[in-house]
Amino acid sequence: MDNKNLIFYHRAYRKLPTQNIFHILLEFLFLFFIFAIPLFFFLPDLTKFISSLSKYILSFLMPPETIKIMDRPYLFRSVYYIVSYQGKFPDRLLLLVTTIVTVVIGIVVIRVKFIPKSLGIWISFICAINLISCLFFFFFPEMFPYDIEIFSDLYMITQVSMWFMIPLIIPFALSPLPMNILQKFLVVGTILVYAIIFGCIRYVIFFYILRRFSYLFMALLFFAFGPLLDFFYVVGIYGLFVSRFANSMKGDVSKWRWLY
Repeated sequence: MDNKNLIFYHRAYRKLPTQNIFHILLEFLFLFFIFAIPLFFFLPDLTKFISSLSKYILSFLMPPETIKIMDRPYLFRSVYYIVSYQGKFPDRLLLLVTTIVTVVIGIVVIRVKFIPKSLGIWISFICAINLISCLFFFFFPEMFPYDIEIFSDLYMITQVSMWFMIPLIIPFALSPLPMNILQKFLVVGTILVYAIIFGCIRYVIFFYILRRFSYLFMALLFFAFGPLLDFFYVVGIYGLFVSRFANSMKGDVSKWRWLY
C-alpha cells in the first residue's frame, strides 16, 4: 500500500520549533494587558452605552420612566451598568400555545431524518429547556425566584467576564504557534471586538423578548443563547484564523523542525 495513503507527507516526521518560554510569557503579558487595561477603564462607559441603548429601544414598548439604569460594583472600585424594569409573568394562553409548539417541534426533530444530527440535538436542547420552563410556570409560578434586575445583572457580569477571559485565554492558545505579535494581536482583537458587539446586540434583543413575551423565555435565552453561545464563536473565530495560518505555513520549511 502506498505510504502516502497513511501518512501525510507534508507533516511526517516534522514538528513546530520549540518556543522560548520567556518570549511566550512576554507576548502573553503584552497581549493580555494591552486589551485588558483599556477594557477595564472603559467598562463603565461601555456598559452604560449598552444599557442606554436597551432603554431607548424598550421605550417603544413601555413608558421610559419605568425603565431604570442601575450601577453595580466591580473590581477595584469600578462599576458596570445594567437595565431594569418591572417584568411580567406569562398568561395561560401563552403557556398553552408555547407548550404545544415546543412538543410538536421536539417530535418533528426526532422523527425527521434529513435534519443534521448536530442541529437536531441543538433544537432538542432548546425544546427541553422551553418545555421545563412552561411546566414550571403552569404549576409553580409563585416560586419563580428571578426578576429582570437579577437576570440583567447575571447577564452583564457573565458578559464582562467573557470579555476579560478572551485576552487571557486566546494568547495562551496561540503561544505554541510561530505567529508574529501582530498576527496574534489581530486574532485577539477580532474576537474581543466581535464579543463586545455581539454582547451588546444580544443584550438588547434579550430584554426586548422578555418585555414582549414575559419571564417564560428567560431560562431559554440564558442557557441556549447565553454564555454557551459565546464559546461557539470564540472557538469558531480562533479556529478560522489558525486554519488559515496552518494552510499558509504548511509549505514553509523554515517553520518546521525534523523529529530526528
